[in-house]
Amino acid sequence: MKKILFLAANPRGTAPLRLDQELRDIDEGLRRSRQRDAVVLEQRWAVRPRDILQAMLDIDPQIVHFSGHGIGHNRNKTPAEYGSRHNASTSAHQDRSLSPVLEVAQSGLFFEDDSGQAILVDGVALSGLFELFAAQVKCVVLNGCYSEAQAKAIAQHIPYVIGMSSAISDQAAIEFAVGFYKALGAGRTIEFAYKVGCNAIQMIGVPECLTPVLMQKAKSAKAKKPSRPTNSSPQASLAEYPSGSVPLQSSLYIERFPNESHRYQSIEAPGQLLRIMAPHLMGKTSLMSRILNYATQQKYKKVYLSLGDVEQKVLTDLDSFLPWFCERIGGELGLEQPSPTGHSKILGSIATCTEYFEKYVLAQLNKPLVLGVDEVDRIFSRPEIASDFFGMLRNWFEKGRDDATWKQLRMVLAYSTEDYSQFRINQSPFNVGEPLKLKEFTQQQTQELANRYDLNWGFHQVEQLMAMVGGHPYLLRLAMYYIKRQDVTLEQLLREAPTEDGIYSDHLYRYWNSLQKHPRLAEAVKQVMSSPQPIEIERSLADQLRSMGLVQYVQRDNAVLPSCNLYQLYFSR
Repeated sequence: MKKILFLAANPRGTAPLRLDQELRDIDEGLRRSRQRDAVVLEQRWAVRPRDILQAMLDIDPQIVHFSGHGIGHNRNKTPAEYGSRHNASTSAHQDRSLSPVLEVAQSGLFFEDDSGQAILVDGVALSGLFELFAAQVKCVVLNGCYSEAQAKAIAQHIPYVIGMSSAISDQAAIEFAVGFYKALGAGRTIEFAYKVGCNAIQMIGVPECLTPVLMQKAKSAKAKKPSRPTNSSPQASLAEYPSGSVPLQSSLYIERFPNESHRYQSIEAPGQLLRIMAPHLMGKTSLMSRILNYATQQKYKKVYLSLGDVEQKVLTDLDSFLPWFCERIGGELGLEQPSPTGHSKILGSIATCTEYFEKYVLAQLNKPLVLGVDEVDRIFSRPEIASDFFGMLRNWFEKGRDDATWKQLRMVLAYSTEDYSQFRINQSPFNVGEPLKLKEFTQQQTQELANRYDLNWGFHQVEQLMAMVGGHPYLLRLAMYYIKRQDVTLEQLLREAPTEDGIYSDHLYRYWNSLQKHPRLAEAVKQVMSSPQPIEIERSLADQLRSMGLVQYVQRDNAVLPSCNLYQLYFSR
């Protein structure tokens, strides 16, 4: 008889979790399984630390499942930055039963004290407990956010341990658990059940399948490197040179929003328009590709266009640009109807393009179409195209409010600058729809990226690198890529970073070369980088430099400062 011990804790002041649904769904799956008579599911609720020991002694389980809140290494993180399986205490809840613990341990799982308040138990304590029961326990599942550290500690003694490498939503946590135990109930191995659980997350279109991590006890009593469910092995991902967008199957993609999968799901809204905004090399294309991939999982049609690929001759006027636009979309969709090669003298280019899209694209598909247009700011400087083209997109969005055919169209636009004031406000797509503004990595996200590169870094190393390059995703990935390859140490990298000998030399030179073609921009950069405090420069210049990722705004209008120390050191020389 195989016994499973389900431990649940949802202390007062923490975000409510659907632990009852998780248990109910697990129990239902086991009852329907082929080996239902060979499995017993025991449960304990509002678990205190001492309750764990008592339950272990009373039940003698082979599998122990914890469901509740976890916390990562950054104790200063705000509740809003945590996933729904994190401790999400409100700022008003800072009682002494919680704060002293957080001052001592930076990561762990939350249980309850005698008054129902949260108490943190770290990996060392949990490892010591499970060492006492190593002869009977075969598997431990820690279904709470950021529980990978505790899983690693427990895996020194227990054959199989599953933890979560980052935040995990309630929905994903439940789907993983149900899939995992259904497979075990069917007599499959723990390794197979783990893969089934990860696939269960994928099957509902939630991009958190990389979050669960399986670790196995090694003969040397050290935990093996974690296994991650990906078509691209961790070694393959680590070998990827950081260039362009992060591949869909890469283990190195870091989610930028709490419950990011919910942002993907918003594309299901009829007539939806998403606007991804961020400076150069901040991950706009990576996010767009995941939204489009989610659309594919929903059986929608998708088209990806990058205006960065458009030849100069196509950008001369609308009569050249719009036929290219229609031709690319029709070609991507494999439509038989030829795209318009010219325009009606009566209707004009915009009306002809709109008619083609309505009658020959949307009508033929008879299902939602997600159109992703990347680098749309490429044509901001082309007023002979931009004003009418963006007015057309705005018109399509407005049509999608009421027209059943146009409701099938959902658009995703990505751009680097917010300097679109030249477009009429009621004829622009940049003040409607849902904005997705990408920010730099937080310290927690940077630590997570270091973990995925298998770098044994703590707070100090993360702080050192971020002091040089901030939270810029590309600059962080490039640094960790070279350090992981052992081409350079962190100390050497930081020393050489702003020089021609450093790993960023090509990146910095490309900026320098671009600025030489624009003397006013070059002079503005020199002023900003040489100033010991934020300074005000012409707004159009500030917007251009921000879109390049070289500066960031401060509170005062038009006041900017270097986006990171790397740029200031290089351009102030």
